[in-house]
Amino acid sequence: MKKTLIISIIASLFLGEAVHARSDSNLDRMISQEVSNVFSESYNDGYDDMIEHGIREALEEELARRAEDEIWYKEGRDRSKRHDHYINRRVRRTIKRDVSADKRRKRRAWIYSSKKNKPAKKPPVYIYKVPRWPFFSQFFEQKDLFQIDVSVSGASQAYSSAGRTQDMSKLAFGQGLITIKDICLASKLAKLGKIEFETDMTMRHPDVDDLKTLADQPVVFDGSTFAVLGAANFARHFRKGDVTVGFQIPVGVRENKLRLTSKLTDNVKNNLRSDGSFTGKTLEEILVDKILKAKNIDFNRTYRTTSLGDIGIFAHCDIGSKAFERLVFGINVMLPTAREQDSCKLWEPELGGGGFSRVELFTSMLWDVHRFFNPHAHVSLNIGVPGKVTRRVPERITYTTNEPREEIEKKLVCGENIRLLDPACPLDPLMPPTAEEASFSELDSTVRHFANTPKKVKIRPGIQVTARVGTVIEKAILSRGFFDVFYQARVRGKDYLGFRRHDDVFEPDIWLDNSYQVEHKVGFDYSYQFNENYRAFLGGTYAFAGKNVPKDLEGHITFNFEF
Repeated sequence: MKKTLIISIIASLFLGEAVHARSDSNLDRMISQEVSNVFSESYNDGYDDMIEHGIREALEEELARRAEDEIWYKEGRDRSKRHDHYINRRVRRTIKRDVSADKRRKRRAWIYSSKKNKPAKKPPVYIYKVPRWPFFSQFFEQKDLFQIDVSVSGASQAYSSAGRTQDMSKLAFGQGLITIKDICLASKLAKLGKIEFETDMTMRHPDVDDLKTLADQPVVFDGSTFAVLGAANFARHFRKGDVTVGFQIPVGVRENKLRLTSKLTDNVKNNLRSDGSFTGKTLEEILVDKILKAKNIDFNRTYRTTSLGDIGIFAHCDIGSKAFERLVFGINVMLPTAREQDSCKLWEPELGGGGFSRVELFTSMLWDVHRFFNPHAHVSLNIGVPGKVTRRVPERITYTTNEPREEIEKKLVCGENIRLLDPACPLDPLMPPTAEEASFSELDSTVRHFANTPKKVKIRPGIQVTARVGTVIEKAILSRGFFDVFYQARVRGKDYLGFRRHDDVFEPDIWLDNSYQVEHKVGFDYSYQFNENYRAFLGGTYAFAGKNVPKDLEGHITFNFEF
């Protein structure tokens, strides 16, 4: 009893100092020293060595265990304090992503489970942000998504190849100044002096002089475009949301307005003959009734078309990653189902991509950083498939002394009762024309849409790259509202011909001029999630800079239905 009491007293006294030890070596040294002192003072009355050794070991083990427990507790408490003190944004983001991923897994488990396995009560509505990406790259939570999208856009100005503002009609007809001789070969030949006297050799035919007078008359247009476009889009999840497949069916109305703003100059009016077929006509009447009618081209102040657009079929994968809240890779195929532009109308609008099939590879990324800063990016590579399309292709008309004049004269418009020069049969023996004066090789038109002949031509569209970056603000105005602001850049390469004719009679190169495009847009979008099934979007975009693109302003409204 005495020995037990002594051991307990020694252990209690020594434990108070041992818990403050900083290392295992110091602890062992203190235990040995204290136990030796205790036994040298309290146990030198002749106890058995075996009992003394056992008591010593038991005391050392008990003290060591308690000291280690105390040290471990202090070190753990210090680590916890350091963690709380030095926690950073990366740790908070990781925790938030893990919580979001856990909610997403639970949500999908409920959505894709059978009815008998569904819980009795639905989980709370899962509110999540959706950036303003194209439909083929959008993500959604439930199995199916149906979207109705309506947009209104318009432009009266465009950007030239140098980035300057110009009239919208320049995109259709080219940037150069248009004159009568550029769209009417007979006027150019009259200017060059290659049209001969009338058969009545007493006087020149009045139209010959008038065509020469009109040759340098400017033709200036004022154009604008307006469109209301809609689309019915559908997508479905497979493999519990990892793979998405869907399609887009666009339809809409586009209207092009074209007005002739130039008039006959005073010099032209004064020099027109009083007995010719151009007498008393305005410039629009001369252009429409004499030139375009002969080319079988219809000129209206307003062109309107309503048709189906290019149908799209797409598939993408939603890849889970701790670095992104959303990471999407996919492919989109556009089919040329839109009605092709009518070549018999001067500037008929079209709703598709020019009659070409296109394959688009894309990726979209969304980061979850902060309520007021959630950056996102969308990048796509659009590759056009070469195809044959109908275009008015200029024809090179060549005339030499060895060719019959009648075949060449049939190709001239505004050429009634006029003849080409024939050096083999000169009308004036004293001043016969030379072969150089009579022969020529000219295009029937040097302006797009004004050529004489509609023709199928194979064109390879240029590659297009689109990049969009922006950020989403959560709880904007309303608790379930999101505000997205973004910038988009689009670059399209120049078109190329699929093949060339060996005789080089037709020159389709005119359709390749200024076919490259650069576009810079800014836009915003406000979305509101009503519940787990319905979401609405409202926003717009504006093209503030670019090359060979319209300076358009666009607004849209979109409704999403998940089920």
